Amino acid sequence: RGPPGGPPAALASLAATAAPVAVAEPAGALVVATWNVAAINNNPFEYWITRDDGAYNSLMADVQAFVDAPGDRDVAVAEVFTDDMFAELEQILRVVFEATHVEAVASIWKDDLRKRTIVDGFLKDETLGKKRLASMPDRVTNTILQADGSAAMRPAVINCYPNADLGSAASWWKAWKSFMFTTKVAKNADEPAKPVYQLLLPIKRSKYPALTEAEEAASLPLQMVAGAVFDAILVHMMNSVAPETWQPLRQELCSALNAGKGARTSEILEKTYADADVLFLQETASAFAASIKKGALGEAYHVVAPAAADPKRDQNSLVLLSKARFPDASSIKHIDALKDLEDAPVAPGDLVVASANDAAGAPHVFASFHGDTNGLATLPVTDALLAHLAAHGLGDHKLVFGLDANTYAVPRDGYQAAAPYQAHIVEKGLASQYGDAPDIDVKRFSTFNARTYLQPQLNKAVAFADRYTDVNVDRNPKDFVLFRGYELVSTTRDNTGEKNYVDDMMFPTLAFPSDHAVTAVVLAPVAAEAVAADAADEPDAPAAEIRDDFGNLISIPSKKTKKSSSKKASSKSSTERRASEADATTAAPEKASAPEEASTPEEASAAPAAAHTIFDGEGNAIVVPAASEPEEEEAAPHVIHDSEGNEIVVPAAKKKKSSKKKSSKTKAAATY
Repeated sequence: RGPPGGPPAALASLAATAAPVAVAEPAGALVVATWNVAAINNNPFEYWITRDDGAYNSLMADVQAFVDAPGDRDVAVAEVFTDDMFAELEQILRVVFEATHVEAVASIWKDDLRKRTIVDGFLKDETLGKKRLASMPDRVTNTILQADGSAAMRPAVINCYPNADLGSAASWWKAWKSFMFTTKVAKNADEPAKPVYQLLLPIKRSKYPALTEAEEAASLPLQMVAGAVFDAILVHMMNSVAPETWQPLRQELCSALNAGKGARTSEILEKTYADADVLFLQETASAFAASIKKGALGEAYHVVAPAAADPKRDQNSLVLLSKARFPDASSIKHIDALKDLEDAPVAPGDLVVASANDAAGAPHVFASFHGDTNGLATLPVTDALLAHLAAHGLGDHKLVFGLDANTYAVPRDGYQAAAPYQAHIVEKGLASQYGDAPDIDVKRFSTFNARTYLQPQLNKAVAFADRYTDVNVDRNPKDFVLFRGYELVSTTRDNTGEKNYVDDMMFPTLAFPSDHAVTAVVLAPVAAEAVAADAADEPDAPAAEIRDDFGNLISIPSKKTKKSSSKKASSKSSTERRASEADATTAAPEKASAPEEASTPEEASAAPAAAHTIFDGEGNAIVVPAASEPEEEEAAPHVIHDSEGNEIVVPAAKKKKSSKKKSSKTKAAATY
């Protein structure tokens, strides 16, 4: 693959250690992988893991019992996060936020929050969970990766905070106030350090409709209060159920699951997926993008980040383009595909779109996207992207789009189901790793995890016994690779970091650091780009030009042709070619009846030296004679199909022996 001369040294060294490719790649194949690396999952307790450890299992069982049946332990919030604590917090909030908003929050505290019970009234309240008032500040401040490579962590149960003993409410509260209001962090080298509270983002009703208008207006100080209450409750709970063991156990888990997460993510990309021409990543931290630019990945790939990347959220999408396949960095242009889409629940950094030319000059568009939790932005963003490309003269570019679509196996209200999304993209002229048929196997999951009770979205928590059956178990086909201008050769999923997928294994694991599997495809360029002459009664129609599978331009004399129903032909052949339900399977080409056809690329390469080898629209290798011979009987014509299913008749010239010089030239071109 790729241009002559081979890849740069960095890419070659990466490829040397990559896992073997399961399916032989056709010449000119594009190898693509998409992966939500889940940079924000810094909570060692967030997901159920398989661990033969009595202390871990006992702790998690005790926490579950505390939440499921708290009994008289379900005390008022004000007994855990006291009125004195709120008064101290309110005094600070009046200095750093707008006074009217703080007044509104003080009323919410007095009339509502302080009276709730800590479990049923706060932790398990589904409406609070849907408003994201505790989970959003946790996401932003849990673990902050700084420009110098260090990490600043909020004093909390659900991260790897190392600096102080959290064995009492008093020690936790002192450390929490200091961190939020006096600790300064710098996420970007070109920006001054700022206090942690300034990283918080307003929560919008357009994305989280459970919020009231008043809560939306005061969402910044309200997040501070809700976040403090949440952390106080977890510290209280852990010191109630396992005062001696929970902190040492957390330290163990952090060493295994979190400390090496970034390095392990890079290792998988550098080694297992070093053969990829294009990598789509979602939910990357700003510091991760900066670090890979300086390492082996940065040597081998152009790293394309969103023009409006958000350093606060650490949920940015990236596109990595192989410098071997896409050598001209000046051809990479950002595309603002969402400027006409105002109401979609899309945050800065969720989407990156760019155009680029490959080594042969073929124009492409690449996009990487992270959808909202319910997947409701996925369809409108897809449509907006296609509409923008069509409106700006980019509709004829090859398109490859990797995304965490957040689609679901089982349709339900308020969630985007996977099957209707596949049908929609097919209707729009795209295909995916499932092929180009509207129906898919929704059990080809790319996520399989269940949240514990030690995380801020308790409405998504799953009891240990129900981790395979509960509706909140995230076992769904969420990740897609969409494309046009290519056809599917093979597809794989990977939840091990070794190009393997274990169906019944929950992840992340100690070896695989994300809650999303890698989804990879091998794509073959559509070989026949010419369309047959429209007029059947015009024998002198201009010759069609196509490229063989080695990239050589071939002129095919035009002949009266008969148009087939393009839609019908295309649908039939593509459906027959789509990847099977099993991973790492090759779409088998349908054999044509032409006697000159070579059934495999190997047989094609063994054909007479003077012949060109091309591949028709169905993947069949065909030997096209390069010259005519003295008057003998004509050979039967070849029939190939272009990318839309139209028949093109390639007449076989009269047989004639070519000169050795001419034959030699043809052979050189055919074996380039």
